[in-house]
Amino acid sequence: MKMKIIELVEMLNPCPTTEREIGYNSAIISILQNSFRKDCSKEQSNVLVDTLRSQGHEHAANLMTWNPQWSKEVILAIKEGTKLKAVKDLKGYTNLGLKESKDVVDIVALKFDASRF
Repeated sequence: MKMKIIELVEMLNPCPTTEREIGYNSAIISILQNSFRKDCSKEQSNVLVDTLRSQGHEHAANLMTWNPQWSKEVILAIKEGTKLKAVKDLKGYTNLGLKESKDVVDIVALKFDASRF
């Protein structure tokens, strides 16, 4: 049974007081977060790949192009504000150094902030 987002929001208890109510709200919030988390457009992936190329990391850009799930995971981490995870993932997927990975994530995060992805 698929529920609409609005139905889930309406099920939230506005003033949870018991552990059960708090747990119930936490479960609903987790479902909502996961439903939004999966969105990552091709345009956003291209921003990451283009940034890698512009920083002289052609091999890393190719790896991200060939493995779109990697690109998606890095982008979602950036969008969620967990830049440390994004740096770690990018470094692990591409074998870039820590500084290079951090620089790329910082640039992409700034581009996302500027364009309001």
